[in-house]
Amino acid sequence: MTYFYADVVSPLADPVITAIFANVEVSGKAADSLIRNTLATDGETIGKILKVTPQDTNSAPLVRGCRIDVDAEYTKKVEALIEVQVNPDPTILQRNLFGASYKFVNTSRKGDSHRELAENMPKVISINLLAYKIRPDSELVQPVKILYTKPPQEVAISNFMVYNIQLPAVLDMPPNFEDGLYCWCYTLYTAHAQGKTIEEVLKMQPELKTFARADEGYQQFCERFDYFSASPTERKKYSDWQQSMMQYAGEMQGARDEGRLEGRILTATKMLSKGVAVEDIILYTDLSFDTILSLKNNPNGA
Repeated sequence: MTYFYADVVSPLADPVITAIFANVEVSGKAADSLIRNTLATDGETIGKILKVTPQDTNSAPLVRGCRIDVDAEYTKKVEALIEVQVNPDPTILQRNLFGASYKFVNTSRKGDSHRELAENMPKVISINLLAYKIRPDSELVQPVKILYTKPPQEVAISNFMVYNIQLPAVLDMPPNFEDGLYCWCYTLYTAHAQGKTIEEVLKMQPELKTFARADEGYQQFCERFDYFSASPTERKKYSDWQQSMMQYAGEMQGARDEGRLEGRILTATKMLSKGVAVEDIILYTDLSFDTILSLKNNPNGA
């Protein structure tokens, strides 16, 4: 379940993430820390962060989350796509693959040979920060790679990989504030789920302040969150986003209620055609006597 508090902004909300990771000048260190600590769980590394670009995905707040594109320097070009998804999305991996395909196509040149296409193809790393568990009863980080599935199992193509970070899983782990990714995940999920500011989370766990002093990127994230929280302009964006969330949720609930009503009416009509007593239909469908009587008198809706 997603919680929102009137006076505190969630660090996982689209406008908050978009503002925090506005560009490489204000969030390059934060992007580096988050990516570096994620990849460390898998023995991977990333080079110098060159570019940070937030994507505008706020138009459908309950359908898509926010995505941050990060370009990095490496032995070959690396593109990291950081996506924040608050609500369960069964298509997120397909979207990761679709987003990566654009990065691959953009590196191809007309007339390139197969070898040149392969050499120019970047490494695309998708990092999904999820406010839900994509795999029940599983650990915090769930990597996805293209593998040979028969022994010896190994990576077949290293150009595309996904790291699903299941933020609620930090509640199932023993505290480990010496681990950078744990600090990131604990901070993000605690602030989001409990409706606290980042500063309040840091006060709850003094070890996080120690980590902030040691990790410039994490500290930069905390400072950018404070900037957002103190900015009337940014707070207005958050308020507008919340209203869109509530409107969209209301529309979806209305559609579900309408669908359930249509289903109950269809059931009542079938029961009437089979001679079921009106009293029994009321008990089964929870429709009013007048509604069922109307259906009985007008079985075709005429």
